[in-house]
Amino acid sequence: MSLVDNAFLNSKINLQLLKHYQHGYGLGYLAGLPYFPMYFGRDAAWTLLGVNSIGDFEASKHSLNLLARYQATVDGEDNWRVPFYRGEVPHEIRTDGTIIYYSVDATPLFVIALHDYYKWSGDRLFLQYLYDNVVKAMDWSWRQIEMVMG
Repeated sequence: MSLVDNAFLNSKINLQLLKHYQHGYGLGYLAGLPYFPMYFGRDAAWTLLGVNSIGDFEASKHSLNLLARYQATVDGEDNWRVPFYRGEVPHEIRTDGTIIYYSVDATPLFVIALHDYYKWSGDRLFLQYLYDNVVKAMDWSWRQIEMVMG
């Protein structure tokens, strides 16, 4: 086996090790074991680029759906009293029920990961299913740019 083939095989194994089903949450990808046994929005989005490339579209779809389910529907504060805003995709989804948002890149990466899923799978129906989530994520992203630009 060549070095490239071996690296590819090991990458696929590592993706499988991070795939996790949790009752009440569903299937997604943990941020990293053993120290980060939670779903991270940013990490999931980056991980899904690899998951899509190996054709595990069911896992990708479930992970995207998990992030979309916990997308902020209103402005508010999380358990640590950090503000979050409508359309923001979570930074952390902990299996104890804690949701933490404070991530500048999880929301746009969610849109990128969904686009990547569509490019690889051609699943237009799922893209339509999450269309409102994409609109909310893009609105959130534009508001962040407007705050920086003044």
